[in-house]
Amino acid sequence: MADAQGLTGPLMGRMGAFGTSLYFTVSDPGRLDEAKSQLASHFEQEYGAGLVTITIPREEVQQMQARTSRLVTIILFLAISGLLIAGANASNILASRALRRRRTVGVLKALGASGGSVFRIFFAEALFVSVAGALLGAGLSVALSRLMEVTMDFAAISGLALAAGVFVSWLVTNALTVLPSVQASRVPAAEAIRRMS
Repeated sequence: MADAQGLTGPLMGRMGAFGTSLYFTVSDPGRLDEAKSQLASHFEQEYGAGLVTITIPREEVQQMQARTSRLVTIILFLAISGLLIAGANASNILASRALRRRRTVGVLKALGASGGSVFRIFFAEALFVSVAGALLGAGLSVALSRLMEVTMDFAAISGLALAAGVFVSWLVTNALTVLPSVQASRVPAAEAIRRMS
């Protein structure tokens, strides 16, 4: 196999002593059986049938895959938790801004602005915050994915997974900012008159 790596060359010619062990690695664990059959064929031709035993450390591979799966699950849990916390924080910040700007909203309504137009103003602000956060998160995700690819031999993040993550984060943030925008749009115009006097 092109991706099987191990000890070759002069050492193979000196394998007369019993108990000699050679270790080979295969980059794709799904091709272990194929690598085993190719190595068995090679050693049979080189030394004869039944003289070389080839074993696959399948348990080690399965433990590595299970560890990687657990690690991915933990990372996914932390990412979803961070998304929900960030969305709740954005919702609270926008709600407090709406409370501080009640007078401005009241003036807008006194001048003829409808509840829908006030809602659109606050929702547009939330939309900008969520898009900026999603783009920043996408950039950090790509950087973290590259780091994990180099240091932990993880697969690179796919474009589809990245797009889905950006869309879900944008959707959650927008869903959590609808309530503050609705609260801001319900400020009565009379409140502006009371606060101005």
